[in-house]
Amino acid sequence: MLADVARYAGVSTATVSRTLNEPDKVSAQVKARVQTAVKKLTYVPHGAARALASQRSHATGIVVPTLRAGLFAEGVEALQRRLEGSSYTLLLASSQYDPQIELKEVHTLVEQGVDGIALVGNSHLQQVYDLLRGKRVPYINTYFYTKDSPHPCVGVDNRAATYRLTKILLDLGHQDFSIIASPTQNNDRAAERIAGVRACLAEHDVKLSPSRILEVPNQISDGRAALKALLDAAPSITAVLCRRPFRSPQSRRCGATKAVDHRIR
Repeated sequence: MLADVARYAGVSTATVSRTLNEPDKVSAQVKARVQTAVKKLTYVPHGAARALASQRSHATGIVVPTLRAGLFAEGVEALQRRLEGSSYTLLLASSQYDPQIELKEVHTLVEQGVDGIALVGNSHLQQVYDLLRGKRVPYINTYFYTKDSPHPCVGVDNRAATYRLTKILLDLGHQDFSIIASPTQNNDRAAERIAGVRACLAEHDVKLSPSRILEVPNQISDGRAALKALLDAAPSITAVLCRRPFRSPQSRRCGATKAVDHRIR
């Protein structure tokens, strides 16, 4: 009980509460006494009561498309490390690339009283944005960035990135292109990457047949099979733009573009 901590530390319950919630507003001596009492009595503050009193839960939510991707796992770990430095807890959910599941998870996180939510990408159901704005929950779209986005965002301008990569390959003399992409359904990042390649090639009068664009699951075996199928069907291909497949979190690269001059055996 809070009163037990106060008696042990020789202070008022209000001082204990202030020490736990606003430690910068008490002296070092009082803080040490309260912390000693908390440790001795194994006191655990009531999270719901603290949130009700302060109107803050000190929890942040994030909804990622999948938990199987090393890229998202790295991002979640980085966010958690950053939040720990500010005494925040991270609550994690997965949408499985399903907008309705994402809406449900966002609703649940809002019900839990999170102080903010991170989403992946820019394309979300309008109900998601209406809910967050209506409840005044700060949010940010991650793994995505455009300067004219109506929503706060941080990450990569996927279209601009693949446009630049394609331009590099054109400058190297490549004219016969193909793309191995992630499935674009409910994945605006994948769609934007394809759009960037198309835009660059169109500006340089290089044709890209729809048959040269394969959308496959994000596994190494799927990428290998897709590349083999492309090269078997069109041996003239010299450049393939592809996203890194899902790998372990130890992998640090987020994409790859290679000139292809060999055959898969």
